[in-house]
Amino acid sequence: MNLIKDVLENVWVKRVFWSIIVILFSLIIYHAVTKILNIKEKKTSKIINNKKNKTIIRMLKSIVAGALSIVTVLMVLQIYGVDVTSMLAGVGIAS
Repeated sequence: MNLIKDVLENVWVKRVFWSIIVILFSLIIYHAVTKILNIKEKKTSKIINNKKNKTIIRMLKSIVAGALSIVTVLMVLQIYGVDVTSMLAGVGIAS
């Protein structure tokens, strides 16, 4: 019993646990947004076979994937104790 308690109180175990939670949460958000965009793409393709709409939806998927990747990496780095304020300033989010 004490071994389990010691393992759970270990700082590295907590960091790995929260890193996994952040990554899983980001994947869930990405899949939800992608699913919504796919539904929109199917609706617009039934009404109008417009290549512009398909291109815009693909671009939005790429933007969402990129933004979520950046946010996820910064959050995981922050969990491990890296100061991310300068990185946020470099991305243009903070001044």
